Parts: sequence; structure tokens; C-alpha cells
Amino acid sequence: MHATFGLPMGIVQMQNLKHLNHDVAYIKFLDNWRRRWNIARGGPHIGSMLEIILERVDRVAEFVTNFTIYVISTCIIENPNSTCHFLLLKYVQNLDNIKNYNWCAFFIQCVNDILIEW
Repeated sequence: MHATFGLPMGIVQMQNLKHLNHDVAYIKFLDNWRRRWNIARGGPHIGSMLEIILERVDRVAEFVTNFTIYVISTCIIENPNSTCHFLLLKYVQNLDNIKNYNWCAFFIQCVNDILIEW
């Protein structure tokens, strides 16, 4: 994952998306993010994301946030309803912290969870 996607192998372990705590800062960040995507709940449909992400490339923080969510939702952890994994916003709401997370271990954990569900 690190060699292929350049995902950091930081020291902070990430929780399973189903078990994330939703603090006030995250809920506010999520609400603002949804407003920018013009949705009331969930995440935007994957098929509609890329064009909008590329239109907003000049907004660096927004681009990094949306592109990270898009890449993980399309290349790493597919969502059965074809929407992005908006819960990942917990890990990208502070761009300075992205490098601290162990994205590689998180990916392996997600793959294991998928295999267990089969």
C-alpha cells in the first residue's frame, strides 16, 4: 500500500470505520463537507466525485480531503451502495495528521473484515 499508493505508514493505528467515535468537531466538519457536496446524509456517489474534485483543485485542503476519500473509496475499500466512505473524513479533517496514521495497517484490517463477512 505504501509503495503502490504512497499511503503513509504512521504510528497511529486507525479504528474500524464502524466503530469510530463521532465528536463535535467531526460532526461539524462532516456537516460542512456535506453542504459543499449538496447532500443531506451519507456521502456523494463515487461516479459524481471525480469531476467535482478536479473543478476544485485550486482549493488545496478541500482537494486533498476529497481526493483521499475518493481514492480510498474506489481503489481500496469499495462501498456496496457506490457512495464514498464519508466516515474516513474523521482521519482527514486535519491534513497535518494524515501522515501520522498507519493507512497500510488500516487497509489490511478492512480487507480482513471483508473476508470475515464472506
